[in-house]
Amino acid sequence: MKKLFIILMLVLVVCGCSNSSKKGTFKHYDLKDKDLNPYSYIYEDGSSDLYVLADMTGKDSLAVMTGLFYKVGEDDYILLDTFESSQTEAYVKNSIYSFVFDKLYGIGNGDTPSTFIYELDRENSKMINVDFKYKDKKIIPSSIKDVDGNKIVFSVYNDDNKYVCNLSNYKCEIEKEY
Repeated sequence: MKKLFIILMLVLVVCGCSNSSKKGTFKHYDLKDKDLNPYSYIYEDGSSDLYVLADMTGKDSLAVMTGLFYKVGEDDYILLDTFESSQTEAYVKNSIYSFVFDKLYGIGNGDTPSTFIYELDRENSKMINVDFKYKDKKIIPSSIKDVDGNKIVFSVYNDDNKYVCNLSNYKCEIEKEY
């Protein structure tokens, strides 16, 4: 009987540990000493969710790391993901990320895809890697100029043109001057 009790306790401990809630898998931060770029997504019923971009770069790091956070409570944010960039100036960082409706559009480098769309859905948010193409060649954007529901406008490295890209098929055209 004693052996059965010990086995039962071991099974409960092992099963209990592996069934931790999803909320427990996220790292929590208070972000009190961070420079924040907040975005509030407001639903049709008037409720809202707060997402935040914050610098997560280490002291001696050459790459800039930006964290995407979701607010779960008072001074309590969970880290959804981090993005690597070589841009350090705030005005430049603001031009490589753009919140629009329930999405974050971004430009990265290093381990972060060159272009991505992050679908914002609280703890279930997810990144989609996107290759925007002009004449069947991938473009490498340097900054986001504009985003609306159907298109995104980029500047591209070593190119004076602006590229207008369709958000449903990811094909781009050069913006025409009027």
